[in-house]
Amino acid sequence: MKKIRRSLAVFIAAFVMITGAGLLTGKTVPVRAEDNVTAFVDRMYQVCLGRAADEEGRADWVNRLQTGEARGADVAYGFVFSTEFRNMNLCNSCYVDAMYQAFFGRTADEAGKADWMNRLAEGQTRGAVMTGFVNSEEFSALCASYGIESGSGDWSGISIPILGNCSWCGTDNDTITDFVTRLYRICLEREPDEAGLADWSAQLANGAEGSQVAYGFIFSTEYKQKHTSNTEFATMLYHTMMDREPDDAGLTDWVAKLNYTNTREYVFNGFLFSTEFARRCAASGINIGNAIETPDATDAWQMNIQILALCNEQRQNNGLEKLMTREDLWEQVAQVRAGEIVDYFSHIRPNGENCFSLYEEAGLDYCTAGENIAGGQSGAPQVVNAWMNSETHRGNILEESYEYLATGYATGGAYGTNYCQNFLGDW
Repeated sequence: MKKIRRSLAVFIAAFVMITGAGLLTGKTVPVRAEDNVTAFVDRMYQVCLGRAADEEGRADWVNRLQTGEARGADVAYGFVFSTEFRNMNLCNSCYVDAMYQAFFGRTADEAGKADWMNRLAEGQTRGAVMTGFVNSEEFSALCASYGIESGSGDWSGISIPILGNCSWCGTDNDTITDFVTRLYRICLEREPDEAGLADWSAQLANGAEGSQVAYGFIFSTEYKQKHTSNTEFATMLYHTMMDREPDDAGLTDWVAKLNYTNTREYVFNGFLFSTEFARRCAASGINIGNAIETPDATDAWQMNIQILALCNEQRQNNGLEKLMTREDLWEQVAQVRAGEIVDYFSHIRPNGENCFSLYEEAGLDYCTAGENIAGGQSGAPQVVNAWMNSETHRGNILEESYEYLATGYATGGAYGTNYCQNFLGDW
C-alpha cells in the first residue's frame, strides 16, 4: 500500500525521461516509451492504476490519441472511471491526492486539497471534482508537455460507488451496503434480508441513484402497509433523509402539507435535495438523482384537495374540526372505489361486498367510516353542493367522529364524472 502511494507521489510525469527535467524529489520512474504519446499513456497507468501498462491497453489508448479519436480528457475519464480504479474504493483524501498526481503531476497543496475535500463532504460528486482538475490550465499544460491536446468535458453527474474500505490507506468508508442497510433499519425498522441487501447494493453498484433507492424503500409495499400517520411519515423522512430529529417548525409545515394539500411523493422530493441527504449520498459515492414523479398535478388529486377544502368550510361553519386527508385512504380506497362506480354505481362493490370491505383489504384500521358517491357533477363546488343538499350525504360531511376524508375521482360510464368520498375515524 505504501509502495503504491510513494510511486504516485514521486511520479510527476513520464516526459521527464524525454525533456531531462528533474522531479521535485529528484527521482524518476523508468518509463521507456518511444514517443510522447506512449509516455503519456504509460504514465496514466502508473499514476492512476499503480501498475505498468498492459500491451493491449497501451496500444488502444495510443492509437486513439494518435488518430485524434481521444484527447487527454478522454484518457482521464477512461482511467478514473475504469472498473480497476473504481475498485480501489479510495477515500476522499486519497481520491483528491490521486487527482493531483494524475492531472497536475504534483502533490496536493494544503489549501487546495482542503477546498476539494470540503466540496466532496458537501455532496459534490467525484465526477465533479475530476471535471475541475481536467478542465484546468494545469492539466492543459501537462498535456501540452506531451504534445497532446487536453480537451475538456463535464462529468459532474457521475460518481463512483464505494464498495469497500480504501485500498490505499485502509480508511473505513461508508459503502453502498451501509447506505442500503441504513434504509432497512430506519425506514422499515428491521435488519436487511440477505437477498434484498444484495439486490439493492448491486443496483447502486451499477449506477442506481440515491433518489431511486430511497423511493424504493419509502414507497414500498412493506412501508405502505404500516399505514403511518402523516406526522409519523414526516418524522421518518427527517430520520432517513436528514439523519436528525425534526425541528418543530419544519415538522409542522410538512405535516400541514400532507394533511391538506400535498402527497407524500411531493414531501419526499422536498427532503431529497437537503444538504444532509447530499452528504449521505456523497459519502457512499452515490448520485442524488432527480426528483420523483408525483400525483399532485393530476385531476384526481386536485379534485381530492378541492373537495376537502370545501367540505372543511362546511364543517367550520358548523363549529366542527377540519378533516385531514390521507394518501393511503385516497390511493387504496377512494380512488379504487371511484373506478368501481364508473360501471357499477352503488355502495355495493362489483364483487358483491359492501364498500367498507375495501378498508379491510387495504389494512386500514378504523372505528367509524362512511362513504358518499355522486355522478355527473361538473367539479368540486357542484358535487359538494349536491351532497350538502342531501340529508344522508350531509350527515357524513358533518359527522363529528371522522378525522380523515379522501375523495376519489374517475371519468367514464353513464355519468361521465364519478366521485367517491371515503371517511375514516380511528378513535
